[in-house]
Amino acid sequence: MPDCLIPIGKCPGGNLICIGVKEPVLGKVFFWYHENEALAKLMINNNPPKDINLYWDNLFLVSNTFIDFLRLLSINDKDNKEDEVYDVQDIELLLDDDLLND
Repeated sequence: MPDCLIPIGKCPGGNLICIGVKEPVLGKVFFWYHENEALAKLMINNNPPKDINLYWDNLFLVSNTFIDFLRLLSINDKDNKEDEVYDVQDIELLLDDDLLND
């Protein structure tokens, strides 16, 4: 992925949620689709990019700011309990231990 992005979340199946850490995408949130990554194109000899920083074919803009991204989040209620009240203490947030090491 371009060096102006860092992963901030992992989706089922290996895709990532990333945030821009350099201009011109600073603060923007993207969905990184791993099935269309540059390495996959190289493996099937399908015109791999010369510079990974110019490869955006597998990145999709989710929101222009992190705050807007947070506003898009919702609780996935499999039981369809519309009237149920959720306590903030019940929400779990997992962060990778190596996030700040890089």
